[in-house]
Amino acid sequence: MSASNGFLGSTSPATADQLQLWAGDQTQGAQGFTGLFLLDGGTDGTRHWAETADSNLESQDHVELFPADRAFFLNATGEDHPNYRVSAPETWSSQLEN
Repeated sequence: MSASNGFLGSTSPATADQLQLWAGDQTQGAQGFTGLFLLDGGTDGTRHWAETADSNLESQDHVELFPADRAFFLNATGEDHPNYRVSAPETWSSQLEN
């Protein structure tokens, strides 16, 4: 899910593609969402997913954002991404084969 795949990055969450991850999937009973946006710093080469609440805008690219059985929403600020697919984890593939 990168700019090279047609996702829109920006220095502001309001003008970038965003992910909303359901907090209740990570912590039982939690309400609300964890927001991320595709940070694109432009000429300095910074381009990664960052949490909207993180003032340091640290990269979340190393974090497994889509574990099995978890809910999320994609807010595409620019154009839709009808051909983009999140790959199923290995556990899904093995369960589907049985």
